[in-house]
Amino acid sequence: MTNSKINIGFDIGSVSINAVVCDANARLIEEWPYHRHFGRTLELCARILSQIEDKYGSDNIERVAFTGTHGKAIAAELKTSFEIETTAQTRGLHALLPEARSVISIGGHDSALLVVSPSDKGFILEDFKLNEACAAGTGSFIDQQAERIFSDVEELNSISDPQKRMESILMRFMEEGRRSDCPASVACRCTVFTKSDMIHLQNKGIPIKHIIAGLHEGVAKNFKSTLINNRKLLEPVAFIGGYASNQLARKAFENILGLKISVPDHYTSVGALGTILNAISNHQGCRVTAAQINQLKASEAFAAVRTAPLSIDLHPFAECGKADGQPSGKDVIDVYMGYDIGSTTTKLVLITPEGRVVYKRYIATEGQPVVAIKKALRNCVETIDVNRVNVVGVGTTGSGREVANLFVGADDVVNEVTAHARGTTHFEPTIDTIFELGGQDAKYTALGNGYVVDFKMNKVCAAGTGSFLEETANKLGIDIAGEYEEMAMRAKAPYRLTERCTVYMESDLMSYLQMGGAVEDLLAGLSQAVVHNYLNRVVQDGRIGNRISFQGGPSLNKSVVAAFEKIVGKPIITLPHREVMGGIGAALHAMDEIKERTAAGEKFKTRFRGWQVVEQPFVHEEEICTRNPNCHNQCKLQIYKVGDDVAIYGGDC
Repeated sequence: MTNSKINIGFDIGSVSINAVVCDANARLIEEWPYHRHFGRTLELCARILSQIEDKYGSDNIERVAFTGTHGKAIAAELKTSFEIETTAQTRGLHALLPEARSVISIGGHDSALLVVSPSDKGFILEDFKLNEACAAGTGSFIDQQAERIFSDVEELNSISDPQKRMESILMRFMEEGRRSDCPASVACRCTVFTKSDMIHLQNKGIPIKHIIAGLHEGVAKNFKSTLINNRKLLEPVAFIGGYASNQLARKAFENILGLKISVPDHYTSVGALGTILNAISNHQGCRVTAAQINQLKASEAFAAVRTAPLSIDLHPFAECGKADGQPSGKDVIDVYMGYDIGSTTTKLVLITPEGRVVYKRYIATEGQPVVAIKKALRNCVETIDVNRVNVVGVGTTGSGREVANLFVGADDVVNEVTAHARGTTHFEPTIDTIFELGGQDAKYTALGNGYVVDFKMNKVCAAGTGSFLEETANKLGIDIAGEYEEMAMRAKAPYRLTERCTVYMESDLMSYLQMGGAVEDLLAGLSQAVVHNYLNRVVQDGRIGNRISFQGGPSLNKSVVAAFEKIVGKPIITLPHREVMGGIGAALHAMDEIKERTAAGEKFKTRFRGWQVVEQPFVHEEEICTRNPNCHNQCKLQIYKVGDDVAIYGGDC
């Protein structure tokens, strides 16, 4: 222990706490080890400060300054200095790498591009660009992918300390990726899409090492397309933040940008250093002790926000219901076939001209639409007597509608919005608003007199969709089909979780879980976060009527329906067969089109290829979309061929 005065800088981010100690002359004395806080920010901050007090003496602390996502509230309560991250990082980097001109900063939830120039007082921050409400390509994004890949490794799961467990997983993750000499192309636009892409690659037999290496290159490509764009970076290029410790990340950025990447000393603590240097030079901040930080735990400013329990009060919840099946006897009945090929699920429906559902099937697409189409058809052949149904027309919808058209033979190909509107108004003509949550997409549709008057959908963010709910439930060891809703509806005080991004939502949820939060309260909070995300990012300023139909897989979950009712403040109508509403709408829309054509005197014969199509051979190829050289999405296109006919599945554009 010395008698010299010290100054302490804390960077309390979304994932970790970084701290540095400087002397009275602003010289860096010591950097404290990088440590994840798992939501226990006050506890860990107090522990680190206590360790510093033990080593340097509590009375020798002259001032403590903060930066980072969670640093602002602490600084405000303690009435000490706070600096925003961009300026803190700029100030700190000048002390560590004054020759830098461009900065890649990637932390747990944040990524930023900083453009700096020298001056006699340090760096001038000429320009900057931050990731918005998406954590794709940040440290937590990589953490999630690593945990997915090694979730079944017992030796890693048996590590009780969460910090050591995560470090061990990432070490194995990077070791595996470094063995790759042929990185796979992995979509990194959103963690939900990335998961689907990784599963698809694994199903194709692509080695994990190539997927991991490709994942890091995808992060670099995502950073380039969203933050750098067409800007020419000046060298040297500095790489800072927790993600800079990842050697695969450094290599990927050099490969993608074609520039040498410099990682300065103390790269995880650049912000912590910058905030204390700023406080020293401006004579700001005050002495803070570990005891003071511990006392903040009792402050309402740091209490978790809770909400009222969920309930369904304004409209009865309807189960999805079973198909009616075939009538007794041996008569042959006419039916229309509807296919809805979605990103994660495939729906097949047979419906009579009177609108009676004879058969329905809801199965996973798993990135292989033709396989799913054949599987659904085969189940239909095995479930009903297909010799007693006469398919008079076929309609297809969904992202794979052209594939279904190619393989089955469709008479009408219709977009999802129109299909859902047609199916909905068949069951309830007075519906004026449709909320739809699918596996990876979300849509909002406004109806007027049964016709679409407005619609919106999510872009490259799948936050709050069915896939995210299912994955989170699986992580918690909870069955999404029934157990989830039962537990969420029992919640006494649901948490208010961040709603912007799947990474943020999951981080919040896992942090509260680490702190002993009840799983019931977390699940109910997740259902509400999904709804807030949908309303804020999809519906936005769209008109919400008084007759609202909620559709898609998540509409089968009572807690999500209850969350919509609570937040919107209006009855939420759950129609029968809503999980296959797109397929029903496709079939009915085909019926309308066929009737219109025959009424005009056109001779009509369905293009349905017949039930034997389940044995139809096809050719499948895959390519990376390069049609637009300025697009860095690297979408995988699935190309299907039946005879001379071709259909393409996948891609954002």
